[in-house]
Amino acid sequence: MSEDATSLPETTPLLWLLAWLVAALAAWVAMRSMREARRARGAGAAAHVVAGSLALGSGIWAAMVIGISSQAWAFPIGFRQPLALGAWALALLLSAPAVTWMGVRPRRRVAFGCGLLLALAALAVQALLLQSMGFDPGLHWRSPGLAMAPLTTALGSTAALGIAFIGPGRSGRSGGSGIWRKLWRLLAGVLFGLALVLGQDMLMEGGRISAQVASAHHAELPALLLSVAATLLVLPLLGLLAIDQHWRRHVAPGQAPQGLMSVLAALAQGSSRKRRRPGNRL
Repeated sequence: MSEDATSLPETTPLLWLLAWLVAALAAWVAMRSMREARRARGAGAAAHVVAGSLALGSGIWAAMVIGISSQAWAFPIGFRQPLALGAWALALLLSAPAVTWMGVRPRRRVAFGCGLLLALAALAVQALLLQSMGFDPGLHWRSPGLAMAPLTTALGSTAALGIAFIGPGRSGRSGGSGIWRKLWRLLAGVLFGLALVLGQDMLMEGGRISAQVASAHHAELPALLLSVAATLLVLPLLGLLAIDQHWRRHVAPGQAPQGLMSVLAALAQGSSRKRRRPGNRL
């Protein structure tokens, strides 16, 4: 079969836009958690870090899954279950340090380092998902795509963090004010999402996806099924976190964490106690 017969000249626009929306919303929720983590103390701050990591990691993973499904494949595709779920865990693991560092010390150098880390997370998650699809004849990475994909994601994520925490979206006298500050923060999330999906397209091109003729795991975990599951799981999760953030920030400031955040706070407090327990014994 020729390369032209299996080329991917187009994507499904609605799915591509959905991937962008999920990534943008995840970044927006995560950046709100980073700001709240600076204001909170103890288990409350840790809960915000956990919430931000959960939002950002899940959003990156879901956007990658939906983005893969948005391609105009000429054959059925699917994933190997352990690797697909492992990619989710990897996204959570790599997102946690970025959320923690930006929540504790949002400085230029920190934003640059976190941007690079998030680019690495997106690259690793995407590569693992593609590897889990069992392509025939197999992926053959080309240097232009491998170079441009992380560069695009790193520039976009670094710029987004800079806008939200250092530039006009920053809280305080040196930042924007009122509605403009909120709009700049929203723009930061949109920019992060765009950089993520554009980097994904470049990475797929670098892996010579157009030369593939089959996916060995199309019947194990169909891509469309996983995309629907990711959308139905991640979007409500992001919505609940955003509503909880708004409630505690504007409706009931100063109150103890409620709902989902109370669970995250309890988990964070329990983890903190386990870490302190050996040092407290004589």
